[in-house]
Amino acid sequence: MMMINLVLVHYPCVDKNHDTVATAAFPLDVQDIARSCATFGVKRFFVVHPEPRQREFLQSVVDFWAKEEARQWNESRSVALELVEILPSLEALLEKISNPLLVTTSASLNPEKNIIFSDLKKITSDPDREILLILGTGYGLHKSVFEQSALQLEPIYGASNYNHLSVRSAAAIILSRLI
Repeated sequence: MMMINLVLVHYPCVDKNHDTVATAAFPLDVQDIARSCATFGVKRFFVVHPEPRQREFLQSVVDFWAKEEARQWNESRSVALELVEILPSLEALLEKISNPLLVTTSASLNPEKNIIFSDLKKITSDPDREILLILGTGYGLHKSVFEQSALQLEPIYGASNYNHLSVRSAAAIILSRLI
């Protein structure tokens, strides 16, 4: 089994002024990223949000797709959402997984921790290495998350200088390139 876990972080993130924020949770992000995770064989998809009401809201979406009626209506979406676990913090996640390799993502390059897709792909092929691939929301992850990580995946480059994908799109592209 592949040992890649995807993590969608809503806090700590930054806004356009680089202030620390908790971003709003969107069920479409969770559903679409879960579908990408299922498609590419990701072990677990963790969603981190500090606000109890936001976690309850997201959990209600996950719980809906676990019901038999929803399963009968769209089995594949139900299967994808079985991968989702919602947690209050990165610290809570790190208590669940022992000694993971933390890999952050960003639209910006970090020369000190940068790893290119092909090199990370080699690391992910090790079935004994648990990897947490961390994606941010808003205007990206807070610097404290980058400081905790061992590596930062190179940005996704397209055919132009525009570089601000939705997190759903970034997750799908990253997983497609890695797997």
